[in-house]
Amino acid sequence: MPLEKHPLQNEFPQHQSRIQQLHASNDNFARLSDKYHQLDKEIFEIEQQKLINDENYLEQLKLRRLQLKDQLYHMLDKDLT
Repeated sequence: MPLEKHPLQNEFPQHQSRIQQLHASNDNFARLSDKYHQLDKEIFEIEQQKLINDENYLEQLKLRRLQLKDQLYHMLDKDLT
């Protein structure tokens, strides 16, 4: 299975302009988004280079990325419905 990065713009293509808007205007969204991208980069590098043998650690990172993605989605979806 090929390795992939998971940027928010690819995860939520329907919200690209909203991502940019919130990143510029909402400090909490910007902070969480930056954490998400940093975590995504770390996961990709670990998987690409097989830097660790601890699958539990990698799964914890992926779970945290998923939690951040969920938080960010709720912020994106808020006020749109």
